[in-house]
Amino acid sequence: SALGKRLAWDRLLSEIALVIPDEVSVSQIQGSSPAAAATAAPADGSPVTNLTIIGTTADQASVAEFMARLSVVRQLMAVRLESASESPNDPTRVAFTITGALRLGS
Repeated sequence: SALGKRLAWDRLLSEIALVIPDEVSVSQIQGSSPAAAATAAPADGSPVTNLTIIGTTADQASVAEFMARLSVVRQLMAVRLESASESPNDPTRVAFTITGALRLGS
């Protein structure tokens, strides 16, 4: 059905908002349609990244906690940490980039 191939962005963003730990500050979320990304799947079989979350937090443990919480969001799979390092704007915080692949019809 058509709805099975549609991504409910409002639901996805609401679910992400519910799992953000208090000490995490999300500055950017970028996403693209899974259907559009699926046509350009990498030859090595790795998942297509079509969601990127960028932000800062107090420490590396908070990044790990956020990733664990993201793993319960049904529309997300293959959640990975792309980078985590000292924030260029505030050396007391950790800047991170988390990526994931989106599932249709979840």
